[in-house]
Amino acid sequence: MKVRHVGAVVLLQYAFAAGAISLAGEAGAQAWKPQKNVEIVSSAGAGGSADRGARVVQKYLQAIPGMPPVNVSNRTGGGGTVAFAYVSQHAGDAHVLGTMGTNLLTSQIVGVSPLSYRDFTPLNILLREYVVVSVLPGSALASSKDLIARLKKDPGSMSFGFGTAPGNQNHG
Repeated sequence: MKVRHVGAVVLLQYAFAAGAISLAGEAGAQAWKPQKNVEIVSSAGAGGSADRGARVVQKYLQAIPGMPPVNVSNRTGGGGTVAFAYVSQHAGDAHVLGTMGTNLLTSQIVGVSPLSYRDFTPLNILLREYVVVSVLPGSALASSKDLIARLKKDPGSMSFGFGTAPGNQNHG
């Protein structure tokens, strides 16, 4: 199966390897030597998870001698689809990087974006996020098995809260 790359390199879940960034091309890897300003596209607004990750990458890239300016561009909206669409419009431009989270997968699965992980070239993983389920003290639920059994028995008897942004992978 041939992979179609419509977008520039995507930093997979805020991926970065200081001093060892390389682009994987069909003809093999080549050293990355930016010739102009570098743009890191974040799907989150200022202070969001993807933005913070992008700014860490920016800090380390700027510390490399001879590195041109590195800017973070916040392209919010659509649970990341605005940012992914923007990055995909810069196919082959190694000066446009992006952060990627699981919303790239879920947006394609639910049909809100034609783009998938196959449309980008991941570099590395810097950060992994985990989803945690918790209950109030004294709850009758003591395990995930209890939660699943309760949902099967009476799905309307429970409510859930998420600390998230509308449209992202946890919003549903």
